[in-house]
Amino acid sequence: TPQCVDQHSAEYQVNGQLLSGSPFLVQIRQHHYQFSFKFGSTVQRVGEFAWISGIAVSDRTGTIAIADFGNKRIQLFSSEGNFQRQVKLDGEPYSVAFTDCGDLLTLVSGNNNKLRLFSEEGQFIKHINDKHLKKPQHLSIASDGRFIITDEVNNEVKVLSPEGNDLLLSFIAPNSDERPECAVCYQDKFFVSYPLAHCIKVFDKTGVHLCDTGCMGSNDGEFSRPLGLLVDKYNQLVVCDGNNRRLQLFSLSGTFLSKLQGKYFNKSKPCYAAINNDNLFVADSWGDRIFCFSLGVLEKYIDKLSFVENTFL
Repeated sequence: TPQCVDQHSAEYQVNGQLLSGSPFLVQIRQHHYQFSFKFGSTVQRVGEFAWISGIAVSDRTGTIAIADFGNKRIQLFSSEGNFQRQVKLDGEPYSVAFTDCGDLLTLVSGNNNKLRLFSEEGQFIKHINDKHLKKPQHLSIASDGRFIITDEVNNEVKVLSPEGNDLLLSFIAPNSDERPECAVCYQDKFFVSYPLAHCIKVFDKTGVHLCDTGCMGSNDGEFSRPLGLLVDKYNQLVVCDGNNRRLQLFSLSGTFLSKLQGKYFNKSKPCYAAINNDNLFVADSWGDRIFCFSLGVLEKYIDKLSFVENTFL
């Protein structure tokens, strides 16, 4: 059954024969996130934060990693929000991500050794060559292991090899002097937030600019300094629209789908986000809290499909 939000044409066969009336039109409606729980506050004790600068979730274990900028550490939590351990650093962490094998990659402030690799247990593994980085801001890891890093110098988005040694691609937004904040790669496209341009810019796999999503404002589909972003498994682009105190969800083509706002964000500014399976974790850098949202029941409107599934499948 299709899962992406859109209208689909679906064929069904019984014993190898196409069912009469097939193909059927299948309308997949949006997948809604519902608030589950939150944790954290603003102090220096373990389990609490002093300015969150990034968040990541391990696909292997569900462990949540929080870049605790003001306290110069990475804090690790279970998927239920229970504190597990901390990784102390000698500089402020700008960003954090999990590799495919479950190790922890972080960007740390300083002139040298900005990229550092740790085990999920917090043991230092190695420094990764950062010769291609000047003033990096945020990192993500693509499905093929490449590092996607925004660099404030020259406003570049840089793509490094999975080992971090080779610069595979570097690109900038045309006709723009604004710096990129967060970048992710999905289905051979790069989705990049530009806070001061109040939009998400989309680039193809070679770094050619394709289009913009959003503009300055507070209406649906508009932004006020968007920061973190991700694409969930249902091909929904989730954007942290912090100054508007909400998350906005779009199709990959840039069509506005829905928003998450209300009591949980009334005194918060969602800045960064990460996802694991059907759990969406959102970091509020201003209130130093993590909000967890879980995916609701999949809503489907299917012409004749219920009859087909109940009768034949």
